[in-house]
Amino acid sequence: MLYCLLLAVLTVLILSSDTSAQPLIEDTARFGHAGSFNPFKMPDYFTWEPTSGRKTVGQIDHHPGKFEPHGSGKVLIFLELGALRLPDWHTDSAYEILKNLASGENNEVWMYSVKDLKYLDKYMTIPNLNIATEHGAVLRMAGSDVINNAVHTEVPQIKTAMAEIAKRYPIFNIHMLPGVNTVSFRYNKKYHDYFEPVVVADITKMLEQSHRDFTFRLDQIGYGEIKHKESDRGNLIHHLLATKWYSRGIAIGRRDVDEGMFKAMNMANSFGANFHTVIVSESEEQETSAKYKLANTFQVLRLLSDYARRQDNFKYATQTGQIDPIKPPPDS
Repeated sequence: MLYCLLLAVLTVLILSSDTSAQPLIEDTARFGHAGSFNPFKMPDYFTWEPTSGRKTVGQIDHHPGKFEPHGSGKVLIFLELGALRLPDWHTDSAYEILKNLASGENNEVWMYSVKDLKYLDKYMTIPNLNIATEHGAVLRMAGSDVINNAVHTEVPQIKTAMAEIAKRYPIFNIHMLPGVNTVSFRYNKKYHDYFEPVVVADITKMLEQSHRDFTFRLDQIGYGEIKHKESDRGNLIHHLLATKWYSRGIAIGRRDVDEGMFKAMNMANSFGANFHTVIVSESEEQETSAKYKLANTFQVLRLLSDYARRQDNFKYATQTGQIDPIKPPPDS
């Protein structure tokens, strides 16, 4: 209860007066009493540095390999798509595990992806699966064909500026990717060593002069992204947890952009230990806020498949009266 009160207070505090000019995603059924979600406002605690500091992957424990169903409250499951996908000969691995997890009547399953929704048609056919893209600024809720998004007013201007930069440097073959709130693009990897001092300098200058609330990063060689500074994958998890409907959860990711997911889940553990954070990495020096690690996608699928089997056994035990029935979440 103390955690719920703290989270509710934090949610109110972070919505400062300047948020009135920012677009919101409104959905009372999903966000409870708050009624809406601001994808461009980060909780203050995301910037707090843990007293022990972030650890490297080599310093944290392997996940114990057991994630139990729970009989009170919903189970919040956030999975980064890349952490579920095996090589091409196993292309159905992510689909099957998401389908199995989403079938659990007490689970609320979210898939995070960097891809635009138009590339995710296959996953949108899975019943009861929620999909989030662009750091949570574009949402497809389970059971709905409606796409909920919040378009920041500066994004069209940034897209125009980036198109001009792309024309200025044809040698880099800058190709703009679809997106509502993120301005992402690919470029010729062969010229990466020249791209950073030339094009990145122009992008940085453009943002500093006209769009100071936005930031640019090279996520990997050949790919760049411009996004709002406070747009973060963890924002959505923070708002969902503030509804007080969840008693257990897990977030699994691979990269720096997933750190917000870990921070939001870790905050829930301030008053209990039912929320797991797992990074999938074999890089011993990678820094992370996650509490556990798994080495690869095979281990992730093993963990989640085991949970799916446990949820089936849990449901059977519930129906036969062997354990207390699952309690529905409280009304918003």
